[in-house]
Amino acid sequence: ARVETIQALTAYGRRRDFDIIHDHTAAVGPALAAVTVGAPVVHTLHHAWLDEQVRLARLVAPPVRLVAISHDQAARSPADVPITAVVHNGIPVDRYPFRPNKDDYLLFVGRASPDKGPAPAIEIARRLGRHLVMAIKINEPAECDYWDEVLLPLIASDPAVDVVPNPKHEPKADLMAGAAAVLVPIRWAEPFGLVMAEANACGTPVVAFDVGAAREVIAHGKTGFVVPPGDLDAFCAAVEHTGDLIPHDCRTHVVRHFSAQRMVAGYERVYEAVS
Repeated sequence: ARVETIQALTAYGRRRDFDIIHDHTAAVGPALAAVTVGAPVVHTLHHAWLDEQVRLARLVAPPVRLVAISHDQAARSPADVPITAVVHNGIPVDRYPFRPNKDDYLLFVGRASPDKGPAPAIEIARRLGRHLVMAIKINEPAECDYWDEVLLPLIASDPAVDVVPNPKHEPKADLMAGAAAVLVPIRWAEPFGLVMAEANACGTPVVAFDVGAAREVIAHGKTGFVVPPGDLDAFCAAVEHTGDLIPHDCRTHVVRHFSAQRMVAGYERVYEAVS
């Protein structure tokens, strides 16, 4: 946070030197943008609409131009908070290995948090009698507590679960490429969901609960399935049908809609509109 603050102060101290500032900071940058004068500021909303994000957005927009990362996120914005544009997140597709032939394991990728649904992922794999690999982030105090109190007891009693804690990009991408399916049983309105795009880039189908932007990222019936929130039976049934999907369709979908190049083009249109 201290580094972010220093970087923001440095950038906004030179605001008149730039044609445009694109701000990705959580709060410091937008606050400075609202009280300084100079180049137009575009701020990407990376968070869900929690109370503090709503209060900040009401204070800074306009003149700060807010960009949502999904139509779902934009639709959830308060009526008095203007959204300038929607630009989906993009990924460097060539950093994700494509594998048309899959192994049999299921994969969970995400934080040790109830929002991400690691406990339902364990239950889904158990019901299906499938091997589950969990590439899971366990760093922050809340993540460590949830791991110790909830997830570890579940895993200790299930020999079909393997854990890869805090994986780097390459091993995580390799796991995605080899998985039969990636499970995304999220329990919150995730504004985008990079894991879904990353998995599809590897040619791997995704099954997710139909909340947040899941339906925007997954092409239902083509690159995966979205199922009613909390319905584990429907989720299990969808996982059983992921083998019917075509890996090349998953990759092509990401190239067309969620590549880094497409994201850059979207932001270039935003810059032209506000400059």
